Amino acid sequence: MFKKIKWLKTDHEAGSASLRVVVEGAIIYFDPAFLTSFPERGDADVICISHWHDDHCDYKSFVKLMNEKTVFITNPAVESHIVKYVDECRVHSLKPGGELSLGKFSINAVASYEEESGVHNKEFGFTGFVVKSDEGTLYYSGDAE
Repeated sequence: MFKKIKWLKTDHEAGSASLRVVVEGAIIYFDPAFLTSFPERGDADVICISHWHDDHCDYKSFVKLMNEKTVFITNPAVESHIVKYVDECRVHSLKPGGELSLGKFSINAVASYEEESGVHNKEFGFTGFVVKSDEGTLYYSGDAE
């Protein structure tokens, strides 16, 4: 079981889905956006971004968390938004079903959508993430129902 999972405060009117998780000693952020405080600047090993909406993909937040070795995991719909700010060799674009192994853990991309609002439709290719390690499994849904 993961012991260090922290929801991060935000100043966005819709709230936030931003999380900080420690897995096998690696620090992973999910959808860091409009953060009002930063646990430690530049401490991110991995930043996962589920989709391009500003409450999930906020350059001002992720640039404060990243360092020269931070790896980004996202999907093809978001990749072009991130490579404006980050060297593209550090960005891993996964479609649903894709997997990236990172030493002692892996991250799988899963489809993340909800059709009712019309802004998170399946055809957009947004992703949630499943982290697997000897410590356990964590599912981060993004904006899915």
